[in-house]
Amino acid sequence: GATTSSAAPPAASWAQKLAPLLFRDINTLADVAVRLYRDDGTLDEDAATELGRVLWAAKDDDAKRGADGGAPAEAKPTAARVSLRLLQLVVKAAAHFDAHEVQVISSHRGKARKGSRHRSGEAIDFVFPGVPPKKLADLLRSFARVGVGVYIHPRSQFVHLDVREQSYHWIDSSPPGRSWREHA
Repeated sequence: GATTSSAAPPAASWAQKLAPLLFRDINTLADVAVRLYRDDGTLDEDAATELGRVLWAAKDDDAKRGADGGAPAEAKPTAARVSLRLLQLVVKAAAHFDAHEVQVISSHRGKARKGSRHRSGEAIDFVFPGVPPKKLADLLRSFARVGVGVYIHPRSQFVHLDVREQSYHWIDSSPPGRSWREHA
């Protein structure tokens, strides 16, 4: 007769090399260290959920109640709100630079302008400590179907990454609170 095996899935060497990545929201100081992938290369849904909770909760009152604070029953699960592809691209970039921390300037913003991918959980503004924003943006621009903006004003240096159907890149040298862009 047939036998079943409970052997673990084969390990993926690239996934085994990934150390936990610390995501820290510089505004709320909320943080979480996660490994988005298991050793076999599959996505760790629990890690994605926890990361989504930190990224989503920064600006919205309903998310601040969260799982521990009694979110309303009609609220969608947090992980569904943050794009998994977006998270995967940030982890891929962190692995490329051997970065161990993501400083999140902005992620989900429920009150962002209509059409903003921040509003839908498909955008993040961030930096890796020690990695120049221009160098990070150069790598991100090599990914397919992304929006990449480099904010280069001395008081606000960071990179915007979003997921979209057609790639678009820009440079913004305006000071905080102002906006003028140059297509890159």
